[in-house]
Amino acid sequence: MRRIRIVHARSAITWIWALLLITDAGRGHSQSSRTGDLLAWVDAYYADYSAMSTAPTGPAMDRWLARYAPYAFFEDPTAGQGAIGRDTIRKTYVDAFTGALGPVRWRVLRRVASGEWVAVEGWLEGTQTGKPFRTRFTTWLKILNDQIVHQVDYVEYASMRRQVAGAEPVPQVSPDSTSVHGKPDPISAMRVAGEFYQRYEAMPVLASTQGVARFTDLLADDFRLEDPTAGMAVGGRERYRATLNGLRVAGDYGVFHWDIDRRLTNGEWIAVEGTFRGIFKGKPFATRFSTWLRIRADRIAHQIDYVDYRTFRRQTATP
Repeated sequence: MRRIRIVHARSAITWIWALLLITDAGRGHSQSSRTGDLLAWVDAYYADYSAMSTAPTGPAMDRWLARYAPYAFFEDPTAGQGAIGRDTIRKTYVDAFTGALGPVRWRVLRRVASGEWVAVEGWLEGTQTGKPFRTRFTTWLKILNDQIVHQVDYVEYASMRRQVAGAEPVPQVSPDSTSVHGKPDPISAMRVAGEFYQRYEAMPVLASTQGVARFTDLLADDFRLEDPTAGMAVGGRERYRATLNGLRVAGDYGVFHWDIDRRLTNGEWIAVEGTFRGIFKGKPFATRFSTWLRIRADRIAHQIDYVDYRTFRRQTATP
């Protein structure tokens, strides 16, 4: 009974969080023209990026770099990298594209925007040491006065390295359904996302098949989970339920919490980004993550996770 009371006490906090999400969604809806301009700006940014990658020491670099504020902050949790200012960013990319990395192309599958932030997700493809690769990525851009002031990248580098080494074939780009089931509803989508994380965090507290069932009841029958950074994919709600029950029995995870810094939605897709905190095998961890959730008929139909597993493994490794 005590465990159940803990979950109920936390539900009030979850509803406050949901109200904040609804406020964000309403604010984004009132800026629809601004959102359209922002997405067009991002399309031009990626076109300039690809052009820069073919000629990193010429005018193309200057044109691309001008899209960053002089004090821009760039970070890539999945690579453990960070940089501040145009000069540092320039040097990083000149070194990369005059070195082993060849021209790249960004194939964006989905994007959402609200206020000053845009999130995109898709495929990065190019060559390294002359060998082709294609890998998944998601990026967050904070844009003020038509310049990037903060950028957060998550890239699946492990498969990229394996492809370049010849240990893994370059994957084909799988078709991605963009059909919308009904009219997108940002407020409803944010509410479902709030419930998703509330039930997610309750699982280790309840520590029962009922807790897992309560969480997975929020998923569509044909639910699909992808975690490119873990090389993992699960298809179907019942299969995922069995996976979660197996994790519950193993008992490696203690309590955990998704500390969300940013959230964006277009009513169909929700992008969230922040820090995943908790206990694994008795050891505390705090690692960055970015997740995409696709909402269909008040259910989660598709989940795409990007996690900084480098940090997670370092914090939870046994001596």
